[in-house]
Amino acid sequence: MKRERVLRTLRREVPDRVPRYFELCPSQLEKFKRKTNKQDYEEYFAFEVRFIPIKPTKIKTDFKRSLDELPPRTWVDEWGGGWT
Repeated sequence: MKRERVLRTLRREVPDRVPRYFELCPSQLEKFKRKTNKQDYEEYFAFEVRFIPIKPTKIKTDFKRSLDELPPRTWVDEWGGGWT
């Protein structure tokens, strides 16, 4: 059912419920482990999707020249995403 729920969502069809995912900050993760005696909150909450980290690229691209004025302390990651 999890797989079908995600596929229906990607096809813009109406699933039985919206697939969900969230991340816990370190303090929330410690509290979760303490209260549930579990290590994996993604499994505990039966998330339909999982986060898969992407390794940094080996290509160095300067996206700042293609972006207009950026707010102070903004940085642009290797994928072109701006963070403030």
